[in-house]
Amino acid sequence: MLYGLSTPHFNPWDIVKMYVSISRILSKGGLFVIDEADRRKTIFLTTGYKWSLAKSVGENNVGLSLHIGYDSIKGTFKRVFLNIKEKTRFITYEIFLWGLAEVATLTWIFFRSVDLINLERSRYFILGYRPRKIIKPESLKISSFLDKT
Repeated sequence: MLYGLSTPHFNPWDIVKMYVSISRILSKGGLFVIDEADRRKTIFLTTGYKWSLAKSVGENNVGLSLHIGYDSIKGTFKRVFLNIKEKTRFITYEIFLWGLAEVATLTWIFFRSVDLINLERSRYFILGYRPRKIIKPESLKISSFLDKT
């Protein structure tokens, strides 16, 4: 199970490697559950992309997330998290804003049957049943141009 709306931590290249590995280790009748939301709809149509976000605000801390770039090869937004109280502490990270359709389609590529369970508004469980086991993880060699990003 991939729980906690975690797919933004995987760019398209990495998520395919994850799917291959999961589909290979599950039993023939196995089930893979992905906790997912339609971020494209939520972020771009409802709230809009935020160049800066207050991530944590409390009596002793203020945390900001700031847009610092975009990687066209990985399709990731580059952001930095900065804790205002600790001026020297910052974390750079990349996120990929997956839509529900892409994650469900990837599940379908690696699993014979896919189902959706709507949990609340735009949050879903994507269920992948019976892994296809067609691709082996070791057969996916990373393209050399990815080393340059």
